[in-house]
Amino acid sequence: MNTLRRFWTPLVLVAVVVLMACMPYLAVPGLGILPDTVGSIASMQILGTACVIAVLAISYDLLMGYTGLVSFGHGMFFALGSYTFVMLLAFTSAGFGVAALSAAGITIVVAAVVNAVALRASLIAFSMVTLAAAQLMAIAIGQNYLRSGGADGVTIPYEKLPHGLVGIVNTKHVYWLALGLLVLVYTFARWLTRTRIGHVWRAIRENELRAGVMGYTTYKYKLAVTLIASTIAGVAGIVYAILLGAADPGETSLSFSIGLVIMLILGGRGRVWGALLGAVVYTLLQQRLPAVSSSSGVAALPKALRIPLAQPQLLLGVVFILFVLFLPGGLAGVIEKGTHAVRRRGGGAPGGGEPEPAVAGTPAPAESR
Repeated sequence: MNTLRRFWTPLVLVAVVVLMACMPYLAVPGLGILPDTVGSIASMQILGTACVIAVLAISYDLLMGYTGLVSFGHGMFFALGSYTFVMLLAFTSAGFGVAALSAAGITIVVAAVVNAVALRASLIAFSMVTLAAAQLMAIAIGQNYLRSGGADGVTIPYEKLPHGLVGIVNTKHVYWLALGLLVLVYTFARWLTRTRIGHVWRAIRENELRAGVMGYTTYKYKLAVTLIASTIAGVAGIVYAILLGAADPGETSLSFSIGLVIMLILGGRGRVWGALLGAVVYTLLQQRLPAVSSSSGVAALPKALRIPLAQPQLLLGVVFILFVLFLPGGLAGVIEKGTHAVRRRGGGAPGGGEPEPAVAGTPAPAESR
């Protein structure tokens, strides 16, 4: 029985990945969640977007969920990877591989500089510095700095892309690329948060002063998590640009970064799979709420209800407030409680979820502070 439980989670994950990989071949109804059948081009576009945004949410969860760092500029690194990749393809002779590697490298350098400075300040000041940096980038792109396209963005020259990623007929290939990145990042994040460095991040989140007194150089660990998270965000931005065929200026907006906070609240912060779940739900809500708000059912409501409900962002805000008030642990918390209750009734141990190691009692190696 214990052996079965040990392999149950990996088996479920493998089954989910296989099912997701087969999505392009499923001609089943979208059930109102997707615009068409599951395997349609429109549905593949939305599901690919959900995969990329889930990667971004997982990277942000390493910051906010595991280490307690609230950044209002994390989307900047996503946009930086996207714009750098597209602009290198559009305005230089760089090929696909060179542009992708260069975009990732530039993202790492910028992340090192910005976060090294921001982390010297307090937690609130860190949030403000990241916000200021993101706003500077948004202004630069909005003013068409370095031919960044302003409000129109920059389109990828299709001849610079591999043939298998060009055109709507190859949407499934781009979807598989996004899904592959999600599987890779999810596996990496799950492993990383269970290592010693992940345990220290949790200790910093709970009590940074105590972690420092125990001998950990907290600045070094915080810089490490910001660099890892920013790099993942930059790579996700590259895949997102391939998915859209362009760099979108909306990636630089404050609402884009604030959306990451909403994703973690919906899914449950401090859990890799919770961040993934929250990102998927948020993306699907963003895609489908406009259809709900413009539906005949909403149009038939009295004016006092019809006007506010016709605003998709208001509906999303209501969902967010309800989660904050009644489900502070997010969807992941609800699922874990249900799983624990079932296991208790069955006489099993209440496992599940991602363990929170007791770092405070773990001896730390001596480090210079």
